[in-house]
Amino acid sequence: MKKITFLIATILYSLNVLSQQVALNNVVGIDLPNGAQKITKEQALAHAGKKFNNDKMVLNSYANMHTGRILYKFDDIVISLKAFDTTFKFKKGHAEELKKGLDEMARRSTSYTSILKTINNNSIVVTNFINGGAEYYYFYCFNANNTREMTGSLVFDKADKDKATAILDHVLNSIKFKD
Repeated sequence: MKKITFLIATILYSLNVLSQQVALNNVVGIDLPNGAQKITKEQALAHAGKKFNNDKMVLNSYANMHTGRILYKFDDIVISLKAFDTTFKFKKGHAEELKKGLDEMARRSTSYTSILKTINNNSIVVTNFINGGAEYYYFYCFNANNTREMTGSLVFDKADKDKATAILDHVLNSIKFKD
């Protein structure tokens, strides 16, 4: 257990030291690991085909990515990000309700987990599950006064879970909304 904790701490430290700031739009910025490369949807599909041996479930998840997403690849992990320009006014407790709904939709999945976090006054719902040959993290982040939203996902091989978790933690801790 100490070795795993040390490994995760080392990865988080290296991500903090070697990171690049990215403005997703004029409302939200994040830090990505240094070396994360911006890619197109087509490049993401090609990567998925090669990395996951043309697994149809994985390819469908890439093909169904919504437009307006910004894609990055770091090592073999694909990071998808979407920051909304529109100002919303979500009701208090929106993140909790979202988590309940996602949990209900995935209740039959044996690999699904979710957690609700507060980081830097942002409410964040994180889900994790396995679909086909890939593992996924999805996150939904709302600013402190529930007027701004950012979403994202990480798609990775199950063997890269520690690295993907470290990247996810790094990204979540770096989200800065400009209110």
